[in-house]
Amino acid sequence: MWVLGRTCPRCRLTRQRDKSLIEKLLLRDLTNYLSEFRIELQPLLRYRYSCDDVSSRLEKMLISAEQGLRQLIAGNKRFVAGKARFPTVCKETLAALAKGQQPYATILGCADSRVPPELIFDANFGELFIIRVAGNVISPEVMGSIQYAGSHLHTPLFVILGHEGCGAVKAAIECKLNGAKQHSRIQILVNNIVPGLSELDPNVSHEQQLAWSVEANVRWSMHQLLETPEGKQAAREGRKKLVGAVFEINSGGVRFF
Repeated sequence: MWVLGRTCPRCRLTRQRDKSLIEKLLLRDLTNYLSEFRIELQPLLRYRYSCDDVSSRLEKMLISAEQGLRQLIAGNKRFVAGKARFPTVCKETLAALAKGQQPYATILGCADSRVPPELIFDANFGELFIIRVAGNVISPEVMGSIQYAGSHLHTPLFVILGHEGCGAVKAAIECKLNGAKQHSRIQILVNNIVPGLSELDPNVSHEQQLAWSVEANVRWSMHQLLETPEGKQAAREGRKKLVGAVFEINSGGVRFF
């Protein structure tokens, strides 16, 4: 495998000698890539390129956490405006994805059927690594999936996505305020949410309690991630970005925090 800066016996190009030609080839392949995967052209791309296939296409492209967050926000705006693209994926795209995945964001969301992240962020195949469980709770299995995303897929952006009217959060409120109990395994899930509701105000309306609790539950999941060794290390190094979000079912909008 040859890299830029070394003489390639096949094409005999070097970075210093044929910089303008290489830039034209990169621009052509980058344009084709963006067209296929619907990624907005911004000065935000970092890539690794090989002279072995300099005349074909980019081998790899990485998107930063900030850039990934901008793409999620832009995708949700298209969704809310009724301009989502929801593309049919061509065979060439599927063939490329069969070789591996490089999602730019990992999303932990609720299993609720009304909250499909790929749709509300107008995302394509291979762009999002998604974990869904009722109440977007943290468990050993969820932590394993998140650890895989960070250590193997190297996604720079992690999102905890809650949603208004979450049934799991409603059950946690009833458990905390009234001692209500669920079936055994549901109760295990509810017990994962209750610690994040320690400051719940019992004197406000039920609607206010639920809205506050949905966000508090997201923040509780974020807190648990940040307390892990990997979370602490990532925070120190600034390598990853963790954000919270709430999907508003009535409007289709996503509020980030």
